[in-house]
Amino acid sequence: MTAFILPDPLSSPSYSVADTLALTPLSMISPLSLSSPITYNDSCSSSDVDDIENLVDLMESLPTEIVDQIWSYVLLNPIRSCQLSTMCSCRPAYNHIIKEIYQHVDLTSSNAQSYFYGLGTSFSGVSSPEENWPVSGPGIIPLDLIGLSYDPSKEVSSFIRKFTLCNLVESLTISDPTAFKILLKAAGECWKYGMDTWRNRVLFDQIDSISLKSSIFTELDNEPLLWRNLLKEIWNVIKGDCVQLHFPEEPLKEETYTMAIKALGSPSSLGQKNRLLDEVVIYTPQLDGIDLNEIGCSKVIIHLIGYNNWIGCGEKVHQHPDCWSQEAQLRRFIRRHWLMGIDNTEYIGIPLEVEQVQIHNVALYNRRTCITGRLSQSSLQTLSRGISHIRNDEDEMKSMPTVLYGALEGDEQLAEDVGQKLALYGSM
Repeated sequence: MTAFILPDPLSSPSYSVADTLALTPLSMISPLSLSSPITYNDSCSSSDVDDIENLVDLMESLPTEIVDQIWSYVLLNPIRSCQLSTMCSCRPAYNHIIKEIYQHVDLTSSNAQSYFYGLGTSFSGVSSPEENWPVSGPGIIPLDLIGLSYDPSKEVSSFIRKFTLCNLVESLTISDPTAFKILLKAAGECWKYGMDTWRNRVLFDQIDSISLKSSIFTELDNEPLLWRNLLKEIWNVIKGDCVQLHFPEEPLKEETYTMAIKALGSPSSLGQKNRLLDEVVIYTPQLDGIDLNEIGCSKVIIHLIGYNNWIGCGEKVHQHPDCWSQEAQLRRFIRRHWLMGIDNTEYIGIPLEVEQVQIHNVALYNRRTCITGRLSQSSLQTLSRGISHIRNDEDEMKSMPTVLYGALEGDEQLAEDVGQKLALYGSM
């Protein structure tokens, strides 16, 4: 048996294939030993290692702006395996790419178990208690100052390394019920070591946004007694500033929306009981069940999804209370948050924490402006031209959407007050 031996083109710039091609007997080829695991260093020749070290030295000598551009170009490669192989080339590459890989995480039923690998005994980690739990606090605290590290050269447990990587996450998406349960199981591993959300750093700490996908709320609709309690536990795992709720396009039970918002619209764990969110974003096919009184944040953004072509209602709300048209839902939404009582004339307003409410994908029919209950002339011209926005000139500054004015029983002053907090927008 023979083998082909080709020369190194770097050491021999000019060569002839016919002159250098040789045959080597099989007895002269050393066998491949598989007695120990193959690592990256074992598969690299000395010249490859030298080239990597020279490249590292070159990168360190470049200005920061150029280095950032180089890394941004490397990370544009959509193939994750390419990013991983680059990350394993050297320590500077690892320290840079690992932050990008863990910046946005999408947990699914297929990757959630492997994502938490090393985090305690439930995820193939070692069972060894940590001496000092990292303390959480306001602002951005360097991870190494509170005992966290993801550097493989540091002597820390697999638990602390995985916990540190979770703290690099800026946005977390939970795609399905299985991933949600695995997330809670990971939180259980942290609680074994005494983690609590009152004074300690949690698994996903100070992240920008949390997104929950539609299949989770479908399970809540099917098994409300189980899932309404499970959803509340998310605040023992996560400290975030924004929550995004993606309800399915098919309408659910009205109480399902209420339970979901009550559990997720405001932090409810012991350590976050009085903390307010910056923003709550809701994707929903209906407004019935969306209760702003259960939300603790400064800004609420509602996106109407699904079938919204039935925009108007030919009946009055009092004679047609169960109408599902967009107009009727907008009227009910406004009335239950700003009017109360048997005669619906007592002004209560939404919670003081909510400073701004936006509703998107509202039909132009329901965004027509009115002055003292009548359509403004400019709005009629806008509708006749088919333009999807309303002019904002001086004459229209005091006007308001017709549906807003009508829902508040024609009380112009009350409608103006509510209009300061509520804004209706078309398709984005």
